[in-house]
Amino acid sequence: MRESNASAIDERDVLDAIARAFEQGSVSVISGAGVSTDSGIPDYRGLGSRQRQTITIDDFLGSRRARAHYWLRAHRGWSRFANALPNQGHRVLADLEQAGMLTGLVTQNVDGLHRLAGNRHVIELHGSLGNVVCVSCGQQFSRTDIHSAMVDANPWLNDLSPDFDIDLETNDSISSLTGSLSIPDCSVCAGVLKPDVVFFGESVPVRTYSAARETISRSKTLLVVGSSLAVNSAVRLVQTARKSRIPVFIVNRGKTHLDHVATGKVNLGASEVLSQLAASLEVSAVLEDIE
Repeated sequence: MRESNASAIDERDVLDAIARAFEQGSVSVISGAGVSTDSGIPDYRGLGSRQRQTITIDDFLGSRRARAHYWLRAHRGWSRFANALPNQGHRVLADLEQAGMLTGLVTQNVDGLHRLAGNRHVIELHGSLGNVVCVSCGQQFSRTDIHSAMVDANPWLNDLSPDFDIDLETNDSISSLTGSLSIPDCSVCAGVLKPDVVFFGESVPVRTYSAARETISRSKTLLVVGSSLAVNSAVRLVQTARKSRIPVFIVNRGKTHLDHVATGKVNLGASEVLSQLAASLEVSAVLEDIE
């Protein structure tokens, strides 16, 4: 019991320290999947997440079957992404930026919800699922348009069972549908289309990573929210802050890979902590909900 009380006191101290940092301004944020779970988007790395088969960039580019497998699985997931709305955590971060307390936001998420919430200075470290790009000519397309084109070419997609996403990982008979799937090609050069996100085996674009590192380096405090820090690109950004003697606070439900280097850690959900922060700083997101 004593350890639990001590932990609670420590976390309150950390929350107070985070609030003071925002009051002083020049705070940068790295956000992860835990920020978007309250919008109905699963965290595929967090506590209780289901193991999924990964497709590397070499698999995707080297095999038509692998591409069909990806687009089949992504078809079901896109509806969830396309209909998702920012939650209170997103809105708090947008309000903090508008209030001049948040100077930069680097997100590992590919759902676009930070921009939808109103953040203007967002660096999407791993790209955006809302865009599709041709790997040959670089032409970009709307994911909504590609989704519609796939349904037009494969009307049976609308008849898939609710459990299809799970079945695709485990059932060979379901996976055989990959052979009959018609995948849209680039309308400019007939090249291969891929979602404009960083696949396993790909590196974050140099310009994107440089912009993220610069954002972190010019801040006075770094807050990591909703990330287990399991991806190397985010780990290196935290290390950049540490080398520059910038305090690093982590808010995440469950352990992260860099808890041991954090100035302070709060083991709670992103929306819960950001709501408390909004109340403490009297920014509008939480006040609007109370009214």
